[in-house]
Amino acid sequence: MSESDLSLKSVYEEFLEFEDEYSLFNAKIDGVFFWERVRFVVFRAITIKLAEGKVKRKRRIERKKEKKFIFYLRKTRNYLKVLFQFKLNPLLAKKHAILILSSSRRKLKENGKWWDIYTDHIINKM
Repeated sequence: MSESDLSLKSVYEEFLEFEDEYSLFNAKIDGVFFWERVRFVVFRAITIKLAEGKVKRKRRIERKKEKKFIFYLRKTRNYLKVLFQFKLNPLLAKKHAILILSSSRRKLKENGKWWDIYTDHIINKM
């Protein structure tokens, strides 16, 4: 039985089957039938653990949804940020006769700007 469809009734039925399977009402410790004395405590502990598991699972799902929402919110912000950087947006650039594709291999200069060692010197001479 999966954890997602565990109800109190189904847990109780499984508990009864467990008692019958192991004959717990007939079991003795030092001549004392112990199961009658601990039965409620054991069942209560099981139901509490299952309830805690459901709450933790629910929190985990909520956190996952929040992280996903924040991820998409940041993505949207980044797209909008790049779109409105007019100097860097290639879609808003003037028409030119030459197309230069630069590599992803860039070096960071001391002034904080990135330098493409293969194409930036060509672009600067144009």
